[in-house]
Amino acid sequence: MTTMAVFRRLGFMLIAPGCVPVVFSLRGALAHHSLTVFDRDTVISVDGTVVEWYLGMPHAHLKIETTDANGQTAVYQLDFGNTPRMVEENNWDESSFQPGDRVGVTGSPSRVSNDARLLVASLRLPDGEVATLASALEGPRDSEGAVGAGEGVARFTAGLPMERITLPRITFSGEITAASWTDTSVTMTVRGTEEGGTEQDYRLQYVGAPLLYEAQGAHEDDYPVGTAVLVTGFIDRGEGNIVFPENLHAGEKTIGNRIRAARAALQHLGVIEP
Repeated sequence: MTTMAVFRRLGFMLIAPGCVPVVFSLRGALAHHSLTVFDRDTVISVDGTVVEWYLGMPHAHLKIETTDANGQTAVYQLDFGNTPRMVEENNWDESSFQPGDRVGVTGSPSRVSNDARLLVASLRLPDGEVATLASALEGPRDSEGAVGAGEGVARFTAGLPMERITLPRITFSGEITAASWTDTSVTMTVRGTEEGGTEQDYRLQYVGAPLLYEAQGAHEDDYPVGTAVLVTGFIDRGEGNIVFPENLHAGEKTIGNRIRAARAALQHLGVIEP
């Protein structure tokens, strides 16, 4: 096995000279991320220069630097979704993209402010060929539009009486204004708005905090006051906008909490015992 193959297996990345490498905890890096953070109704196209090609666990990504008409530069992270099929179908390896290569991408931007990720639909490769990656996004969609999630959610919530959750599911964006992390729970206050709504405070309540910390690599330092977030979850407006969050997106980080959110909502409603 070559040195680069070992790097690939361990999840290392190829970085352009002059860039500062950052080492992350594998526990956090392996957390599954949801595609609901992307605005699938909006499509943009940008051209840029490769600065980083990551081929490893759990998902490959490509970072490119772009320059606009005013000479301002920006770095986009190209996200290929929750499946390796696009990498496998195009036979990409650690040498497929090199720092300095010119590429063009068409895809859907993140809904979260200051999150420069794009969910790739097609990619113009350095040799001029175009790779269409739509096949990687096929699969069942759940009620939030997450690709490939419906079957898994049904399987893992089969033991819960989901039909008895009478709380509405909402999606809103805003900023964290307060947070408390303990050994047993996480609570956050988010000042935000639902689509077409007015700004208000939402109180996010997480249960099973040790699992949250351990399984997803969630850390208090990653979600300080002022962090922009996009949240989907069950809400009880009659109890001061208590939200049991299914997904919380903050930049490149996502806390997925579907099953615990459903369980917490059912406990809150008195349907099941704590």
